[in-house]
Amino acid sequence: MSEQDTINKPSTNGKTSHIAPRKGKQRQWKDLTVDPLSEGFDSHIAEYVVGKAPVTWVTLEAGQLFSRTKSGKNLYVKLNDGRAVSLDTRQPIEFKPSIRQTTQVCW
Repeated sequence: MSEQDTINKPSTNGKTSHIAPRKGKQRQWKDLTVDPLSEGFDSHIAEYVVGKAPVTWVTLEAGQLFSRTKSGKNLYVKLNDGRAVSLDTRQPIEFKPSIRQTTQVCW
């Protein structure tokens, strides 16, 4: 083995690479359909209303928004029976089964 052979070997503890070149059919990429954002987009101002009357956690359906404060800041979205995630901070919260019937949230 010459000095050049040891320099050209990959750094896999002196062993040659086991990665074989791609054999068989070449990958055919499919074209995307017309991109709706290729022409730009319009901005829209969105408003939301959080009711001041609290409702219990179990009456909310998955996908509904709610807040844990009276001011309506830091919106959450209900994911399933025991879990929600904050839309602002992406921090999840969990409601244990013993408090799901009585915990109140503003929606």
